[in-house]
Amino acid sequence: MKIGIEAQRIFRDKKHGMDIVTIELIRALQLLDTENEYFVFSNSKNEDISSIFLNAPSNFHLVQKYSSNYAIWEQLYLPMLAKNNEIDLLHCTSNTAPLFLNIPLILTLHDIIYLEKLQIIQGSLYQRIGNLYRRLIVPRIVHKCAKIGTVSNYEKKKISKYFNISEKKLKTYYNACSEYFKVEEDKEKVIKFLKKNDFPEQYILLFGSRDPRKNTENSIIAYANYVRNTPSKEVVPLVVLDVELKYFQNILNRNHLQEVKNYITTKRYVSNHDLVNIYNGAVLFLFLSTRESFGIPVLEAMACGTPVITSNLSSLPEVGGDAAIYVNPLKTMEIAEKIKLTLSDEAKQVSMTEKGLKRSNDFSWKLSAEKWLETYKSFSPRKALTEL
Repeated sequence: MKIGIEAQRIFRDKKHGMDIVTIELIRALQLLDTENEYFVFSNSKNEDISSIFLNAPSNFHLVQKYSSNYAIWEQLYLPMLAKNNEIDLLHCTSNTAPLFLNIPLILTLHDIIYLEKLQIIQGSLYQRIGNLYRRLIVPRIVHKCAKIGTVSNYEKKKISKYFNISEKKLKTYYNACSEYFKVEEDKEKVIKFLKKNDFPEQYILLFGSRDPRKNTENSIIAYANYVRNTPSKEVVPLVVLDVELKYFQNILNRNHLQEVKNYITTKRYVSNHDLVNIYNGAVLFLFLSTRESFGIPVLEAMACGTPVITSNLSSLPEVGGDAAIYVNPLKTMEIAEKIKLTLSDEAKQVSMTEKGLKRSNDFSWKLSAEKWLETYKSFSPRKALTEL
């Protein structure tokens, strides 16, 4: 079988969730399947492919075609590439897909968060445009798919209810974290990295985002409450990654939090390989989203031995299991109390580290890829077309 995989953005500089999931799926399939032929379609040109296709088996082919317009590439170029390469089955990996396609279509529908009204009126311009495109495409494509995969049972139920799709057509393929997220045995390596990049000796880690569901503002308010109720000599600083400075300043000004500014360090985007050191150096990781389809950072932190406080909403309890501390992400005083209690209880931290390491091992890209491969093999192209 000739299997096409849409991997439009895998070579972009600043990779985020869906890009990383696609890369890990491709890498895992390269190790699993030497029988089927794969064509990986990327919106790129003349890229260094070694990071993803180094030592790839001969049945994997990268097809690069560039367009500056996401919609044009997906709706016009992708079907053309599939036809030219005589693809039997196309797997689109990032929520959307071509509307007109004469071969079976499998879709990874990571979430339907963008169908929520809040996501259209808030967030950055880039996010709003992307959400609008998804709102136009996804309701028109889901009923054309031969199979739809998503990343948690929580999201599976949301999708089934929203589109009135039988859960038999939906399947959960759990995400995981990359294998390089692990406890760094060379502590000097971590210390050297942190000193070079001006990190505090000890710190709490938080990811910042303008996306309202990431709950950055409440997270910072909760940290400020922790600072106000902790003797200054005992306060552990906060590091906020990937946050726009202007946005961060607006949060401080709007909530009158200038007195805690000196306890907070902000950093811009960092690569995943640098993030390993940052997780390893953190004494606590906060991930307080109000809505997640999965939440890979929870597993990344756990795999690095870092205790996690996360939200009790959406898919996060499904991912964290018994290895995380859960809070209502909208109750900032509750979060502050959990931060203080966790940092003051060394035995609790050790227990969370041990449980987190075990929990992170429950998920792997190999297991996910094995399930996808079963799906690819589970139907012939002609049979899938008759079921549309």
